[in-house]
Amino acid sequence: MIGNHVYLQGYRGFESLRLRKKMYSAGGRPRVRCGLRPRALVRARALLAAWLVCSSAPAAEPVVWNDDWPRFRLLEGVAATALTGAFVANTLWLEQNKDGPRGGVLIDDAVVDALTVSDRDARYQLVSTGDMAFYALFAYPVIDVGIAWGARGSGDVAMQMLLIDWQSFALSGAIATLTQKRVGRRRPYVDDCATDPDYDPACGDDVQDGQSFVSGHTLAAFTGAGLTCVHHQHLELYGGLGDPVACVGALAAATWVATSRITTKNHYFSDVFVGAAVGIGSGYLLPSLLHYGFGGAAPARQRTWLLTPYGNGTHLGLGVLGLL
Repeated sequence: MIGNHVYLQGYRGFESLRLRKKMYSAGGRPRVRCGLRPRALVRARALLAAWLVCSSAPAAEPVVWNDDWPRFRLLEGVAATALTGAFVANTLWLEQNKDGPRGGVLIDDAVVDALTVSDRDARYQLVSTGDMAFYALFAYPVIDVGIAWGARGSGDVAMQMLLIDWQSFALSGAIATLTQKRVGRRRPYVDDCATDPDYDPACGDDVQDGQSFVSGHTLAAFTGAGLTCVHHQHLELYGGLGDPVACVGALAAATWVATSRITTKNHYFSDVFVGAAVGIGSGYLLPSLLHYGFGGAAPARQRTWLLTPYGNGTHLGLGVLGLL
């Protein structure tokens, strides 16, 4: 007897959630499995943030924007709008390269072989927990914006944070969708799908199968972690140990997202390594260069450059983006 196995396919790269239906033997009993419940984790992190604020931050002392820190500029808004448009255009209209490179480079295959989980149900659970952390890292910078505005009484700081978050996530989204669709690197599980069509829910999907480089989950997760760290480093949103704890927790969650993408054969090590590097660049280095500075020093008002992954379907590399 065939049972219904319904699952919620997580966000792969920077794409929308999709609900699919697969048929597996269920021993005569239908079973329903929901693999992603991000709302509960988001609520939990919001409660944790509120507890950290109430327990360690001065209740009546508003957080302020340092006069030495440049505010979000008009040019940055134009660039962020363009990047947002590029993300939408890439997602909706950029054609997927279906003849991209296959296989790993350097230590890729060895890492995948060492970390891959063979049990199908265990892989589904790993994808689910990774997706939960992924969505939480999207939400947490927004939660901090609410804390700056509400608990710390500064709408001005909250607006600066929100604009900085928008800029970083827009850059990450544009990079992820462009590289995934133009490079078209085949995911590690593609070879397994040839012998087991049910190895992964996306087996046979030419679009999903070719979006290994760069890991969009990892890029977005480390962007969120970088934003959390840079805001808490320079703004005492929680006070005391609350701010470093928020940063360490975000980095740990992002690392778990990256690890889950390898253990489920969705990405090679190089995919998540580049995704993490670009995510930290977008989420931490870019706000530091343009606004906060490094080590308490105000950033110089000069040109800013950022390394980004590059691929043309046969070659992978790094490119340079500049903000003049």
